[in-house]
Amino acid sequence: MSTITPGDIYIGLWTNWSKGKVLGATITVTATTGVIIAAFIAIFANLAVGNLWNLVAYAVHQARATDSKCHPMLRQQQVILKNNTSPLTAGTRLAQLMWAWPWHSQKTIFGRSLLLTVLTFLCALGGVIAGIFTSSIVATTDIEVLLSTPNCGFWQEDGLPLGAVLGDKWNNDTNRFYQQEVGDSRTYARSCYNASSLKTCNTFVKPTIDWTTRYDTPCPFDGMCIGASMEMDTGRINSNSILGINFPEKDQFEIRRVTTCAPLVQDGYITMENSTVIPGDQILYYNYGPTNEEGTVLHNSTWQASVYASNLTSTYTLGSIMAYSGDEIDGQFLPIQEMNRSDADATLLFLAGNNVRNTNPVNDPIFSAHRVGDVPYHGNVYYSDYVTSVVGCTEQFCNPTDKKCTNLTGMDGAYTTGQTELDLNAAQNVTMEILYHTVRFWGASILVNAMSSPPNLLAQDDLEMYVQSALPDNQWQIEVQNWHATALVNIQNWLLMRVVGPQDPTARQFVNKPATGAEEAVCKSQRVRVGQGFNNISLFGLVFVLAFGSIATLISTFIDDIAAFVGRFSTKIAKGQWSWVRDDVLQIQRLAYEGQSSESWTKTDKQIPIITTGGLLGPLSEPLTSVRTQMSKTKSMETSTCEVNRRWSA
Repeated sequence: MSTITPGDIYIGLWTNWSKGKVLGATITVTATTGVIIAAFIAIFANLAVGNLWNLVAYAVHQARATDSKCHPMLRQQQVILKNNTSPLTAGTRLAQLMWAWPWHSQKTIFGRSLLLTVLTFLCALGGVIAGIFTSSIVATTDIEVLLSTPNCGFWQEDGLPLGAVLGDKWNNDTNRFYQQEVGDSRTYARSCYNASSLKTCNTFVKPTIDWTTRYDTPCPFDGMCIGASMEMDTGRINSNSILGINFPEKDQFEIRRVTTCAPLVQDGYITMENSTVIPGDQILYYNYGPTNEEGTVLHNSTWQASVYASNLTSTYTLGSIMAYSGDEIDGQFLPIQEMNRSDADATLLFLAGNNVRNTNPVNDPIFSAHRVGDVPYHGNVYYSDYVTSVVGCTEQFCNPTDKKCTNLTGMDGAYTTGQTELDLNAAQNVTMEILYHTVRFWGASILVNAMSSPPNLLAQDDLEMYVQSALPDNQWQIEVQNWHATALVNIQNWLLMRVVGPQDPTARQFVNKPATGAEEAVCKSQRVRVGQGFNNISLFGLVFVLAFGSIATLISTFIDDIAAFVGRFSTKIAKGQWSWVRDDVLQIQRLAYEGQSSESWTKTDKQIPIITTGGLLGPLSEPLTSVRTQMSKTKSMETSTCEVNRRWSA
């Protein structure tokens, strides 16, 4: 995949339209900044939860407040509610209180006590859930980010206007750029379409593009197929959710791709001639239509294969040729009538088994190998039945209009229909144009698989020292699905490379910069995934926590003042507020001191009472009867200890 540097990633506020306008509001920051913000959110949320508990405790306390006589346990519960700053501590104290009181003395209020205890523990659980929620506000790994680079643009597709010298450089850079793309796509498809959990598969917003496979579709070439055809239908590929072009729904675009492939018959479509170059060699000509260059026929055959060269080659070779529906100038060959589809682009792939030695007979129609040979140390081996086997594929595309798609056709037809029949806005037009150029000019089609070296063949992975391990009867289907996956990766990869630009700075002169506002917008709208180095902050989550926490903190801080003010107009609220103040631990301490000393106290109706005499307070002492009882217990223990010591001494 293209190398994404930290400088390519946009830092700041943006909207991830795959999550919507509200939930998608995102702030991307560096990992260092993210750690600081995450720590602040955690501390603030902890304070907010504490203040929220204070409000809950106040509300429950006020609902239970009474001037009438009641069970002592209820009075103790009121004190616990007032003087515990966390729901977990309060719940623990309430549970201890229920445990301490004998059952027979609390059974009349057990239900209410249990309900209160459960409520406090539920509040504690809510605090844990709130902590989990706040931790998700800052995403730290495998996050989606927005790219913003100065190298974005369309690669120049024609080097002729550049002159001889610059044209040669353009040609070399284009080939290198293209080979990089093809190689990356091939590697990614092999790794990620079989094991998408790999870390290397987390570059694109959607690691893989899904498709539906049918194994029994009609032959796309008028009876030229060997057996049933295989169809692969991607369904609607959304430019935002799948390809990562970050536009709101009204500017999004979709495309559908249907690829149908089958092995092709060769009888009646092959002619053989003796070579005029190598004595004894024979040349096979595959006649599915003449080759073509800008409307000029180059050769009457579609493909040529040398028997001599095939016998000298001990590995697979793969070639391809393509015809565009309705475009004879750009197509590489002119299909014969049976293959000439006005509603599809046609691709032929030519696979040569050459001198590959199979350990077992192969019944697959493309890799078919039954010619027996003998090799030292291997015994019998099996050579390919054909000099070259042929796979034919049609590729069809359609563009959406409302909830439907236009008629399936070749890429040129889909592009023309999109321009003339679909009511697309500027952003959608640019997106469609980018996808068109990606498929049309950058090989995001099935023929790209023949353009890498070595050829993109899964069978070759099990080829060792020219010896091929056993192949299943449906190997061609396995290969074609891998080719299809590679072509889909090519679309994703090219969109990324278009934004990042070539790695060679001297090649960037061939990048045509955006010419319109819509093109500029697309350049700044590509989403990708990064594993580390950056954090995403949910703006909605951040604002929600700050707003809710601030409100809870303000109300909790001034709840007494608010209640005192409202109490001027309501006797009930005033009594409840006084009960809240009276159950404070400092007020309880004041009452205890007033029972055994003569100091004068003031602010007895406030949270914090103080004495006015200026004297000193000693420790609180228990009533005399309690002291005598405790002294008696202590004396008894000392006597018992002395008796034990005398026994040991004896």
